[in-house]
Amino acid sequence: MASHTSNTLRQSIVCTVAYFDLFEYPLTPFEVWKWLWSEGGKSASYYEVEQALEREELTPALVRSGAFVTLRGREQIVATRRLRHRLSIAKLRRAHRVARFLSYIPWIEGIAVCNSLGYRNARATSDIDFFVVTTPGALWLTRLLATTPVAILGLRPRLGATTDGICLSFFVTRDALNLQALTKPELDPYLTYWVTTLIPLYGRGDVWNEFSLANAWIKKFLPNALAISTGPHWLFRSAPRRLSSRLSLARWLDKRLQRLQMQRLPAPLQEIARRSTTDVVLGAQMIKLHENDRRTVYRERWRSLLLSVGVTS
Repeated sequence: MASHTSNTLRQSIVCTVAYFDLFEYPLTPFEVWKWLWSEGGKSASYYEVEQALEREELTPALVRSGAFVTLRGREQIVATRRLRHRLSIAKLRRAHRVARFLSYIPWIEGIAVCNSLGYRNARATSDIDFFVVTTPGALWLTRLLATTPVAILGLRPRLGATTDGICLSFFVTRDALNLQALTKPELDPYLTYWVTTLIPLYGRGDVWNEFSLANAWIKKFLPNALAISTGPHWLFRSAPRRLSSRLSLARWLDKRLQRLQMQRLPAPLQEIARRSTTDVVLGAQMIKLHENDRRTVYRERWRSLLLSVGVTS
């Protein structure tokens, strides 16, 4: 990979800090390096990033606040990050309990939390979003088996009551882990960072290593991004025996359950899916039900923020 010049490194650092500022999330110098936004994949060492943060030419836009780097005038979000970190730990405990229950579904290959909870930045009212990997040929069957008990137990988020609700709106099969086709035209910083911030709670074999390899395209923008790793919330169970003998029946059921479930989806979701957008996807390898997909909004807000500090993305 090409290396940064001083000016392009400065722009990359400001781009990175500004993106996370959209979500009131100040970064440590290590996080600036890890999530360094660099179109074209120009790399920089941690030492280079740390030295750049010390140089005076960054001071018009950025400031150090204790262990964190923020946009100038935004030092108050340090307290926000600390508060949300504490809230996120409690939500992760709940997520882990739900993942342990869901892991007994034989066609689930992996479970991870995503969105703001993926980098421990959840608000008190946030729900808990799951990303689920399934066995090929059993996508819709797995969705039914996962969502039914969650609904019966009253764990799903409801209108006006989303706090700690379990949101199961993103499923993919293990042979369709590459999410690049979902990227928005022009640029999609939200999905690019989303891939790097998953927290795996459960997985079979090397599923999360396979996910990282399948999404190596993010290196074009995040050259320092680290592979997804397991952490203190990791839960692992080996695959059930005789799974292959059940798969033919699962595939037969899956095709029928796909038609049935698609018919029962709310009309707005069906309409968005018919427009062939990447917000709602209803297929044999992916179910993505994001009626209020705000990726384009975040991109344009990011660009506006960068212009305000004299940087173009």
